[in-house]
Order: sequence, then structure tokens, then C-alpha cells
Amino acid sequence: MRRLPTLLLYAVALAGGTYGAFRPTFDSGFARVQCDIGDTTLNHYLLEHSWQVVANPDYCGRLFSPPFFHPQRLVAGYSETLLGVAPLYWALRLGLPPDLAFSWWMILLGALNFVAFAAVARWWGCPPAVAAFGGFLWAFGLVHVWNLGHQQTIPRFWCPLAVYHAGTLAAGPNLRSLNRLAGCVVLQAAACVYTAWFLTLGLALFVPLAVGLRAGGWGDVKAFYAANRGRVLLTLGAWAAAAAAFAYPYVAANRGQVRGYADCVGHLPDTSCWLTGPPDSRWFETVAPLRHEVSAECVLFGGLGFLALVAAAAWRSRADVLPLACLLTAGALVLLTLHFGGGVSGWWLVRLAPGGGAIRAVSRVYVAVYLFADVAVVLALAAALARPRPAWQRLLVYAAMLFVAFEQTGHETPSDDEAAFLRHADACAASLRGADAGFVTGPFGDPARQGIPANLLGMWAGLRANVPVVNGYSGRTPDGYPDRGDVLTDAELRAWLAPRFTGTVRVVDAADPSRVREVVFR
Repeated sequence: MRRLPTLLLYAVALAGGTYGAFRPTFDSGFARVQCDIGDTTLNHYLLEHSWQVVANPDYCGRLFSPPFFHPQRLVAGYSETLLGVAPLYWALRLGLPPDLAFSWWMILLGALNFVAFAAVARWWGCPPAVAAFGGFLWAFGLVHVWNLGHQQTIPRFWCPLAVYHAGTLAAGPNLRSLNRLAGCVVLQAAACVYTAWFLTLGLALFVPLAVGLRAGGWGDVKAFYAANRGRVLLTLGAWAAAAAAFAYPYVAANRGQVRGYADCVGHLPDTSCWLTGPPDSRWFETVAPLRHEVSAECVLFGGLGFLALVAAAAWRSRADVLPLACLLTAGALVLLTLHFGGGVSGWWLVRLAPGGGAIRAVSRVYVAVYLFADVAVVLALAAALARPRPAWQRLLVYAAMLFVAFEQTGHETPSDDEAAFLRHADACAASLRGADAGFVTGPFGDPARQGIPANLLGMWAGLRANVPVVNGYSGRTPDGYPDRGDVLTDAELRAWLAPRFTGTVRVVDAADPSRVREVVFR
């Protein structure tokens, strides 16, 4: 019976955080999907594509070659494939239509983030209230809710597990921790490559710091490696092989494609980014004099109360290896990616690390920054509550946690009626069905979206009709693909498809799916 209050505490934190993050979905009775007809619909498409691969033997696509940008192959590698978390969507699709499965997929991933961080906090000896608080921050913190539209950043439940095993490894080198650490990194890469890359960068800073701060740490590492060199190399080699096999489709699809430094400058966070929250968040007007306007990709503020907790953790953890190493890692990640103005940033050098040339949205370093900061904060809070203290001091600690949890609220993400979008896609699919290939031509939707909805409509129509389409929208376009991807002329279609395609392309008007014409390729 004594466990009941603890379980109730976790349930309240999880339910409250889930409702706050997904309020538009719940309040609409799941009629609306977060967040927009853009990247959200692309991520949903990729999940539904993978479901068709495993569930439909007659499906025209292949796992790494979804039927868009036809006839280009391996186009899944232009964006996150989400294969590491697709099985959860597949399980939901067994009983739910696509839009409901997608909403529940996001909600359940948020729950997994909460559980993973809370479990790790408990393994470190944190009391239940602190563990629940840490799980809430990691799953439903303001910066994470703001980025719900980038669904690939939602599955990050392997990250706290990786930090836990990294801390255990640094505290006393052992093969089990090394194996589990490497496994967590590779599994996180399968869920989201971006997050895994920044996680790896953070771990590359954290482990040496944690080892160096511990008395005799480097001597223990040298002795361990000398005694276990073969097994260490075998363990790392096996996980490296698994990572290489997973990365191959990305490498093959993007061979020769490297993000230049100039492509990244607009996504480098500066100090204003770290002080900018969503427009409807608690501190938006308060800190306005301290910042300038930033892009939506660079909204990274976690709250003044949270910053106060970080400062308190830094003061409290001066002689505590694990939280101190976490704080130093978080600070180093901020500095290494900080835009000092005029294009000057440590990212110019950091991007030369393996895989760094594929990173454009450098601001997504926030995932790793908040990971290590959250760990440091919960460890400091646990240490503060571990010592005998007057009741008023303990109440002050709990009040601080409640205040920080409150300042994570207030923002409501956009939402769209994806079911209506899919019904329109079905109308287009009816006109595409039976064709050799298809193209849904715009304009459709908001003209400011530069053809994105029309191309996504074409992708979904092709998926529903089981017909490959020339339409496409992803992290990049194939070499030679026409710039006006949603309003191609017959000449542009021919220039793109010839000589790789023979047959009939059925062209459907996005605004009026009954208007159809055909272009024949011989």
C-alpha cells in the first residue's frame, strides 16, 4: 500500500504533462493533429509508408525507397526514417486509422520519455518527487513542447539511459556499461539521427570530464583497457557495425551532399535564442528587453526558474563529480554552437566531426543541452533533500519544483484537421488509382507554404492509391529535380522523368481532383 502514493504521484505528473502538451488533440476529441500540414504530415507519411511496407505485400514502395520523387531511389534517406520507433506506430495501426494512430504514437512517445528519465533518476537514488519532476521536464518541458512539430525529436527516451550508463562507466570502467552505453546511442540513432549525433557529441565531452574529475579516474581507465582490450574492441566494433548498417541508406542517398557552413549560420543559436520562449509562454514579455527576435527553429528558453535551478545545481555540485560533469557538458555544448555574430561560432570546427556535415539545424543541440542540465538539476535536488533539514527548507525545495513545472506551461502548439487533409488526399487518390505514375499539381492550401501542402497532398494521394508520384517534399530534393515542384509543366515532367520512366503519368488538379489529364512517356 505504501507504493500507491508514489504511483499516484507519477500518474499525476505524467497525465498533467501529457494533457498540457497535447491539449489541442485532447480538447478536439482527436479531431485535430499537432502540429501542421508540413513537417508533421511528412513524418506521418514516413510512418505510414513503413506500415505499408510491412502490412501490404502489393505495396509499390520499398523500405528505403518510398514512392515519392519518382523514380528516384532511396529518398527515405533525405529525412529521418523513424524506423527505430515505427513499430509502435505499426502496433497502433492494427486497430486505428492513420490520423488516430499518429496522435497516439506521439502521446505514447512522450510517456516513454517520462518513464525513461524518471527510472534513471530513481536508479541514481532520487526520491520519487524529484524523479517525477525530472521526467516531467524531459518529456514535457517548454522547449520540447514547442518542437512537437518536429516529431523526429519526440523519441528521446534512449538519451537518459545513455547518460546513466556513461556515468556508471566513468565511475568504474566495466564492459556491461560500455556495451549498454553504445547500444543506447545506436538505438537513439535509429529513432532520430539528429538527436543521436548531438547526444554523441555530449557524451564525448561528458565521459572524459567525469573520468578526469574523479580521483584516479584515468588510471582506472588505462588498467581496464589493458586487461580487456580485445573485448572492448569487439564490443565497440559490433555496435559500430550495427550503426554503419543503419546509416548506409542515409549515406547512399546523400553521397556527395554536405551542408556548407553558410547553410548552418541561420540556425546557429545565439544568446537571444536561449532567452526566447514561445510567444504565449510565461516569461515571453518579461525577458523581451534582453533579446532580439529569433527564428522559430531557435526558440530554446526553458524558464527563469529553471535557470535558477541550474545555477543552484552549479553551486551545490562543485565537489560532486556526476552533476558537475553534466553542467560542464551542457555549458560546453552551448558555447561550441553559440553564434557570436558575424558568422563566428565554434560550430565551424565542430561540424568537421564525423556526420557533422549533414547537420543544418544546429539549434537542435538543445536536446543534449537540456538532457545534461536536467540530470544535473535532479541530482542536486536529490542531494538537497537527502540531508536532514527543517521542514520549511524541504517545502521550499518542493515549491521550487512546482514553480518550474508551472513555468513550462502556457504554450499551446498549433494543430490541424489532418483528417480533412487525408480525405482530400483520398479524392486525389481515386483519380490516380491504376496509373503507372502520378503527379498532383498545385496550387493548394496556403500560398505562403511554397507548394509544400500540394506536394504532401500528392505524396499522400500516391500512398493511398498505391501509385508512385513525382511529387516530393523532404529534407532536400534530388539532384536535377525542378525547383517548382508542385506546378510542373509537361516539359518539366519530361525533363525529370526521361529516360528513367516509360508509361503514363496521370496529372491531377489538387484543387479539383476530378480534373485529370495524362502525359505519355514512350
